[in-house]
Amino acid sequence: MTDIEKVYTDYFDTVYRYVLGLSRDGCVADEITQETFFKALKNLNTFKGQCKLSVWLCQIAKNCYFTYLEKEKRKGALPDEAASTTESLEAAFVSKETALQIHQILHDLAEQNCRYASAWMKKETEMKLTCKSSLRSAYFMVY
Repeated sequence: MTDIEKVYTDYFDTVYRYVLGLSRDGCVADEITQETFFKALKNLNTFKGQCKLSVWLCQIAKNCYFTYLEKEKRKGALPDEAASTTESLEAAFVSKETALQIHQILHDLAEQNCRYASAWMKKETEMKLTCKSSLRSAYFMVY
């Protein structure tokens, strides 16, 4: 294994995870990571050793990602920041109302499961078909 292959295998995961944290998109992270190692290989003679190699690679990755964002913005593929971060009042209200309805449904289901599990445990205990530890396990699996 050459030094370049060793660097690639040792630091690929670190750089990939860093870019994934920035982009939150696996495909973008993969592409930026590949570009990072290409640029690092091309400019290996500029690495002065004043920092860790992983830090240098992540700096290249960050610059590649920012370049990618600029290109996408020029293409019009990325939404404006204002449009993506703001939400209309009506949509926010509907979201809160929907969340409340979902919460109520889940709460009702939990109560039904609790009643069902309690009745089942009582019946099984009365019939003495299973030991108590099995019943406890089954009861907690309901939740």
